[in-house]
Amino acid sequence: MMNNHEADIKNANKGTDGVNPTYSKAQGNKGKLLNPNQKSSLIVVFDREQEITVGYNKKENGDIELINKDFAAEFINKGFAEEVGARLISNEELKHRGILCPCAGQCRDDDEYRFLYVDNFYTCIEFLRDKDTPWTLENANQLLQDKIPPKIPFRGFFYIDEKCMKNYVGQRMSAQIEAEAKYDYDYCPAIDGY
Repeated sequence: MMNNHEADIKNANKGTDGVNPTYSKAQGNKGKLLNPNQKSSLIVVFDREQEITVGYNKKENGDIELINKDFAAEFINKGFAEEVGARLISNEELKHRGILCPCAGQCRDDDEYRFLYVDNFYTCIEFLRDKDTPWTLENANQLLQDKIPPKIPFRGFFYIDEKCMKNYVGQRMSAQIEAEAKYDYDYCPAIDGY
């Protein structure tokens, strides 16, 4: 009797003692494909309490009143992650994967506080791709520029395969700080009376 591979893939042999090896392998591969550990991960970090400006009203006296909306309520909770091809990550998953807030360590350098900081202040979304073509800093930055609208500010760092690094926003801020630090504030011609 000839095996029907297509049928075996879908046949769990429910109600029998036997195991269909073709079905088992297919299910194993399915689990592997869905497992984030088998993918290259890019986690983008947003402030949970963040408000963004979505428009404005002009008052009768000519003043402009900005219309702000809560980012989490208006975007994250309404499917923003799925719209940009990502998924929302729960805080429990962040903790399980050991994702710590890098800046919280500037205040207190203990992991429990850093987990608490992530838990209370951040919302994270994750983009996954095959391990064969892992995320690089360059293509992660390009994705952010292509997918995240300019009005939605995200943190100046992200995680590529659980490693924290500055994204282009963080790099730009660091370059600006370094440029300002190079300026010699100690000497000014006015000091000498010129």
